[in-house]
Amino acid sequence: MTRSQAGAVIHRNLALIACDAAGTLQETQRKLGDLDITAVPLGDRHLLLPASQARLVLQRLKEHGQFPRLIGDFLSANLEEPEAGA
Repeated sequence: MTRSQAGAVIHRNLALIACDAAGTLQETQRKLGDLDITAVPLGDRHLLLPASQARLVLQRLKEHGQFPRLIGDFLSANLEEPEAGA
């Protein structure tokens, strides 16, 4: 690898849902099925989505009695407006 190649990519403004089991991920996907979101499964226990859709996903999960533990402060930021210069 040369210095001009990064070798890795860092993505900002993503939310990761980490489920305890494959069945939990399947159930979560079912609950989110009719929402207009962009969610990509990673393996059999994780779901990756834009952080701007985290509030909508959290609201839907709560409506279905699922209360995930939250890590980070992404829900307190204004996610609808991109940062200046981003």
